[in-house]
Amino acid sequence: MNPPDNLTYGVRAGCGAIAGVALCLSACLTSLDDVTVAGCVVVALVIIGCAFAAARYGDRFWHWLLKWFP
Repeated sequence: MNPPDNLTYGVRAGCGAIAGVALCLSACLTSLDDVTVAGCVVVALVIIGCAFAAARYGDRFWHWLLKWFP
């Protein structure tokens, strides 16, 4: 099997970032606290982490995500 090309990595990272935004939005809507710097850092780390994991692990990341967040 050939390794994914740059376009595939970009699409995976973009979709992972969107998933990270969705996770953060759902968490923010349930807690509705005032925005802090630490909260913004956590949101950014979740988005970057989801983008990296989706680009690196592909379908394994999505299966893991759907297992923990149905």
